[in-house]
Amino acid sequence: MVFAVGLMAGREVRTWDLPGGAVEAGERLDEALARELREETGLALAPLPQFLFVQDGVRVRGGRRTHAWRSFFFRAKADGEPRAGGEVLAVRWLLRRELDAVLTAPYHDSFAQWLRHGGSYFTAEWREPG
Repeated sequence: MVFAVGLMAGREVRTWDLPGGAVEAGERLDEALARELREETGLALAPLPQFLFVQDGVRVRGGRRTHAWRSFFFRAKADGEPRAGGEVLAVRWLLRRELDAVLTAPYHDSFAQWLRHGGSYFTAEWREPG
């Protein structure tokens, strides 16, 4: 888990999150996974991450869709001890039973559903007032 600063409803919010980020131009998904993990936690990705599920999400502000995203979730092993890097303020390992209490951002719904019921495809909607 990483503790990071992000924007929610136009204001700065500090929240626990999962390591992740965008795939850069010309980059494969596995390369992006390794890069984001290294940048945010300092951990080196071990070979063969296991695909878990995909999430298609939309963000809606004031009743209007402002953007959409697609996230891929993996189970991965990493070498080393995590350390905060980049925009990340802190890192820590969490027990599975702790996740519901700390993963509270609207885009975490799919991950919480996967933890409870499994599955391979989820949709998410992040609604904000106008």
